[in-house]
Amino acid sequence: MSKRERILAIAVLSIFGLMIVQWGFSHVSRVLDEKNSKLDGAIAESERLDQITSRGLRAKGRLDKLVKLSLPRDQQSALYQYRTFLESLGAAVDMEGVSIVTPESTAFQNKAFDAYNFSLQGDVELDKSIELIGRYYDKNYIHTIKECKFSMLESGKVRVNLISQVIALKAASKTQELADQSSGRLAMDIEEYKSRILARNPFAPPNAAPKLDKSSLEILVGKSLYHEFGAKDPEGHNVEYKLVTNEEDIPEGIEVDSKGISGVPTKPGKIEMEFEISDNGWPSASRTQSFVINVKEEVKTVTKEEPTLDLLTRTKVSGLVAGGRRGSEVWIRSQFEDKTLRLIVGEEFEIGGLKGKVIEIHPQEDYALLETDNVRWVAKMYVPFSEAYAEGLED
Repeated sequence: MSKRERILAIAVLSIFGLMIVQWGFSHVSRVLDEKNSKLDGAIAESERLDQITSRGLRAKGRLDKLVKLSLPRDQQSALYQYRTFLESLGAAVDMEGVSIVTPESTAFQNKAFDAYNFSLQGDVELDKSIELIGRYYDKNYIHTIKECKFSMLESGKVRVNLISQVIALKAASKTQELADQSSGRLAMDIEEYKSRILARNPFAPPNAAPKLDKSSLEILVGKSLYHEFGAKDPEGHNVEYKLVTNEEDIPEGIEVDSKGISGVPTKPGKIEMEFEISDNGWPSASRTQSFVINVKEEVKTVTKEEPTLDLLTRTKVSGLVAGGRRGSEVWIRSQFEDKTLRLIVGEEFEIGGLKGKVIEIHPQEDYALLETDNVRWVAKMYVPFSEAYAEGLED
């Protein structure tokens, strides 16, 4: 073999060797790439499984917490426990006419839980309706209000109709009891909710202050005194009384407490006291009023046996009222004695020496039927008794 042929053969073998080396390198690289790809896939799958596991653990943790807030999985125990809660909720807000409807079966169910719908109805004060909702959400049950209606009543109270849906998890114990702790769902204190919501009073006119129904009375020296406070509140709220006058300024023998005034006045004169009268509406309304006791000395008077003509001439029916608080009334005005008697059927009266009884009252016909000395006679509006009484005697 010539030198040239040897060189050519070496060149061919070199090229062929390089090709083999290149093929080997490519094959190894491809194998390594496949291994790396599988490794990356395995790592990604491991991470995915770790995430699933982590989410599962977090879900289990949340489920474990929810189980503690669940009703018992036993249906009878669950219904009894939640009804008891609704009863206590109504009692806490002084609800009147409480009506609770307990479901006979589940509203719906699945493999994880049973859902029950309860209804609660009753009448509460306006501010208590806000407190009811606050107490409901502060209770740590898995429950929610599906429907809630507020209806204003003439009494000033609110009629609440509430439908609540509550959950009993299948993972819960059959007899478990709910821990007595706040749910943490409220962003503010209940009183703060009341202030923000009810200060605007969206359902009714502003709460009006109560007023004493009587601002004075008369009593004789040495006579026993007892006057029970009375006040009219436009909305019918409960009323409280507080003495503003310094107790040291109250005369000897007179006592004042939260219910009224009592005692025996020891000397004549005028006793003036100031009271703060407030109601339990929302927001509470109050006013300060004076109350006067006129203490007089006893004056002996002589009562005439028979009514004088002058007295009867200056006595007449000044008013006939239908549908009063006590019923229909006849108002008899005696100018001679400077007094007005407000009488209902069956009540007796005495003006001077004239004693009588109210038999009938007819406001629409402007007369009342009276009886004196076993004689019945008609007392007409603004007609002096001297005329009407005389006509009755003639009949």
